[in-house]
Amino acid sequence: MKHYEVIDGQQRLSAIFDFMFNEGLTKNSEFGLKQIPNSTIKIHEKLLTKSTKSKKKGVAYIDMSSDDQERFDNYKIRVREVYEENDDKIEDLFRRLNTNVYENNRQELRNATYTGDMKDLARILTKKFQNFLLLNKIVTQKNCWRQLDTDKVVNEILLVATQDQIVSSSNDIKDDLYANGETMGLIKNKIQKDVEEAQEFLESLFPPDGEGRRFIGTVFSKHAHGYLPLLTTIYLMITGNWIDDNGNRIRYNINKTNKKKIRERLDDFGVNTHRKLRNEKTNVKERKYVLKYKKAVEYGRTTNASPRVKKCKIIHEILEKYMPVMDIRTKCKSGDREWLYKEWQRREGESAGKKGKVMCQAKNCINPKGKEIRSLAEMDCGHIKMQKLGYGRGGDERKNLRPEHFGCNRSANQVR
Repeated sequence: MKHYEVIDGQQRLSAIFDFMFNEGLTKNSEFGLKQIPNSTIKIHEKLLTKSTKSKKKGVAYIDMSSDDQERFDNYKIRVREVYEENDDKIEDLFRRLNTNVYENNRQELRNATYTGDMKDLARILTKKFQNFLLLNKIVTQKNCWRQLDTDKVVNEILLVATQDQIVSSSNDIKDDLYANGETMGLIKNKIQKDVEEAQEFLESLFPPDGEGRRFIGTVFSKHAHGYLPLLTTIYLMITGNWIDDNGNRIRYNINKTNKKKIRERLDDFGVNTHRKLRNEKTNVKERKYVLKYKKAVEYGRTTNASPRVKKCKIIHEILEKYMPVMDIRTKCKSGDREWLYKEWQRREGESAGKKGKVMCQAKNCINPKGKEIRSLAEMDCGHIKMQKLGYGRGGDERKNLRPEHFGCNRSANQVR
């Protein structure tokens, strides 16, 4: 049986145990369930009194029916395990939990709860991004003290990077990101490199003013409505994970990019969108994109994938005119995926007369669980000969397909 030290919540636990084991009645004959006026927690009326309501005597555990006792026993209480051996840090967490100034936010609790690669990667990227975010007033110093720069910016781009597409976000989804990312293997370095490259390219598009700022007075100074959609779009475009309307994944070449043209268009677009959102006069030149972007901002919650996709598509429409396509990975047909998985099972198990293991054929498999593809759901169709525009691209016929993990099926892993 595991034993835990309780950092905070001992009084709550004592009250629960006193109620369950009737210790409370020994200490206080009036001990029991009572409805506190104006409380958001509503207790069922039949549990409120043992005799008459006028006496306001709460029902004890022993007075409850067996069904109600079972419901009470099976009620799940939310707890967080803290993996920290440093007593000073534990004492600091206790003090913060028990002050009336600030309640610990979800990111502070994640840092106290989880360990491993994802937590370390988030810390590295936060340190890398922080000065830029502060200079451009995307976050405030107070945000950084409370680790909200990690939560609102770094976690969001990590959700995109770990799934290679635009996804919805919530506190629970971010908790799962940290819980499932304790061991990331080689993919940790790959994601770090790609995210940093996207941020560096973004910064190269906007030369700083005398104070080092780049986005002041544009929509890009707003983390949810501007900066994150821009960074997300650039990340997906340069890593080969921009998904077009046909389901193909396209990679764009940043080395041959017309940065001057992009800078002019994005600056014009950013300023006029900022004005439009404030109901101010805008430039006619960017009217088409500005109106579409305003509708995307007003479309729905920024935590949902759909409005994020709409904003990123508009930014992509501006960028793609000045960023040449490097290669395209066409969407693998469902029938081809199923055939490929069964074919490799047959091929690998032919000598033994059984179904063989399907192994990832990417040049550098970055799956933390190893090269084996354990199910069809884990497998994507890679190409033996890379599909590349202008260099004799490989075909989509089945003989050119090979099994790869979804995360490994990136342009950098293709045979050249």
